[in-house]
Amino acid sequence: MPKKLVLSAKKAIDQWLKEPKYLSFRQSLKQLLDRGEIDELNDAFYQLIPFGTGGRRGKMGVGTNRINERTIAESVQGFAFFLKKQFSAKALKERGVVITYDVRHQSLEFAKVAAAVFSGNGCKVYFFDDVRSTPQI
Repeated sequence: MPKKLVLSAKKAIDQWLKEPKYLSFRQSLKQLLDRGEIDELNDAFYQLIPFGTGGRRGKMGVGTNRINERTIAESVQGFAFFLKKQFSAKALKERGVVITYDVRHQSLEFAKVAAAVFSGNGCKVYFFDDVRSTPQI
């Protein structure tokens, strides 16, 4: 029996192929499709990457079940929505959020994405200019 995409993966893949916000992933996604990587596509798109006690952790790559610029931005946007419910716009603009990064692959890039999302939501951003460990924050 030939392998097929599960329905949730098919819907997410269609969205990532059509919507402009996923444009930067289109080439990688098309390569997986062209190679017929059904198992990889199912795993990468069948669910939203879960948020656990250690945050969102998992493989990096294209897909809703991967760590990438989109899933980082969507997580940060969720946190920004929460902060906006808890604090006034004035408090967010004055107090702000602190962002740093560590030595892991793409950490700086993901920190910049987070900073852009918070800034876009009216939050002042304090951005460290070098790597820091979590206890230093």
